[in-house]
Amino acid sequence: MKTNFLKKALPIGVGMMAVAFAFATENKTSQNNEEEVLMTGYIYNAATNHCDDVKVDCSTTIGLPCTVNENGIEKDVFELRDVSETSCSIPLYRQ
Repeated sequence: MKTNFLKKALPIGVGMMAVAFAFATENKTSQNNEEEVLMTGYIYNAATNHCDDVKVDCSTTIGLPCTVNENGIEKDVFELRDVSETSCSIPLYRQ
């Protein structure tokens, strides 16, 4: 009687544990993907005539303008056009 119960219940128990572990590890994977979403954007600094980099959750897909608050001032975020870091003129948009 006990062996018949174990033969039927053991595979079900193992399956339930596998599902539980799958959900337990899914949350950690989601958090890593969220961190990877941030990209490097650039804001123009007129004082130094240079583009300063910032981490933002933006893209090149047209939508609402991507902005960051720097010292109480909303500044538009751009993509870097050239290596000299003096021309950041391609606008980025919120996802």
